[in-house]
Amino acid sequence: MVAVSLAAKLLILTCVGFFVQKIKLVKQDFDSQLTAFLLNTAFPCLIFNSMIAEPFSVETLSKCGIVLVVATAVCLLQLGLGHLYYLLSGKTGQGRLARYGITFVHYSFFGIPIMEALFGSLGTMYYSVFLIPVRIMYYGITKPLLLPAGDSRAKQPLSEKMKKILLNPCLIAVVLGLIFWIMGWRMPEIIDYCITSLSKICSPIGLVLCGLTLGKYDLKNLFRLRYLKLPLIRTVIMPAIFFGISRIMLLCGMDATIANMMVVYTALPIASLMAAFVVMYDPDEAMQFEAAGNVFFATLLSIVTLPVWYMILQSI
Repeated sequence: MVAVSLAAKLLILTCVGFFVQKIKLVKQDFDSQLTAFLLNTAFPCLIFNSMIAEPFSVETLSKCGIVLVVATAVCLLQLGLGHLYYLLSGKTGQGRLARYGITFVHYSFFGIPIMEALFGSLGTMYYSVFLIPVRIMYYGITKPLLLPAGDSRAKQPLSEKMKKILLNPCLIAVVLGLIFWIMGWRMPEIIDYCITSLSKICSPIGLVLCGLTLGKYDLKNLFRLRYLKLPLIRTVIMPAIFFGISRIMLLCGMDATIANMMVVYTALPIASLMAAFVVMYDPDEAMQFEAAGNVFFATLLSIVTLPVWYMILQSI
């Protein structure tokens, strides 16, 4: 029932955003403004609230350390598989898209609501810690992964990268949440009410935002079978690889929530901003259309595949 409920939730809320965009009930830049609000305000509240919701224990703290190690390993393995695909493709434009799509998933607007729905406040807490190395890699190597080989723009000052990482509101929320959680502190009741209220909008609005993004695409140009290849790799093959790894981890005594969360993370669709980044970094219109098609199909496929993967995780 959880899987069916999740599928219905993903589909309905995504469709709400999609049709709102298609019939132009909102302005063209509404999604970018909503993105900024969620990333800078609502998501940090959800992260902070989920971290202080759990009673402190040394065991949970040690598991957060395990989550960091697992997340780093997942990031590096996905990057390695993506780069291998890039090399085997002959370092083509499609190879660059695949390298990025295999490395980065839609970890925020899609990932956070799903982790909250499937694993509750403890899972959201673990996921917030899990995203620390993900965000560091995301801000550090997105441009080099997508730029054509030899492009001078691939070089980004270290100070600029560090600024994006250290001043990210979600990472700040993780640090503050850990401090409050370890010390046993609580916010004043009025502030706690506001933080809790803002955290509750993340799940529905995040999924609606996914639909708003999809609604901007011209469907006639996106329905091409070749655009399905990378989405299938992202939503079927990658989680299958990590599912096998997760079962080995369980046999070695790994916490089931952490192991299953890893699989769900790798089953998330391609990062939605890939299409926007390709427009910024690559003048080739064919690559721009392919990036949009990859994001579109990966998002649609994940609405079906994520509940299926969750059912598999629960049964095996």
